[in-house]
Amino acid sequence: MSDPDSTGRVLRVIEESLELPSSSLPLTVETTLIGEGLGTDSIEILRLVAALEEEFDLEIDDERLTLGHFHSAGTVAEFVMSLIRQEKQ
Repeated sequence: MSDPDSTGRVLRVIEESLELPSSSLPLTVETTLIGEGLGTDSIEILRLVAALEEEFDLEIDDERLTLGHFHSAGTVAEFVMSLIRQEKQ
């Protein structure tokens, strides 16, 4: 992702929607969300999608959602930025 401001916004949305404690390790684009990382479950992913839609004024179609988009904070940021680029076209 080339836009540091948008990346920061995505990281903030992830922290807030997943209710990460301030005492946890800092969230970076490399932070894994699923599995061995934060252990994010499907309900939390849905909450994250809703928060991203609100923050970035997006409508994310269910067909576009894949587990790969939510592997890490960085893949979430890339996904969001690709949606924003598509909307601008």
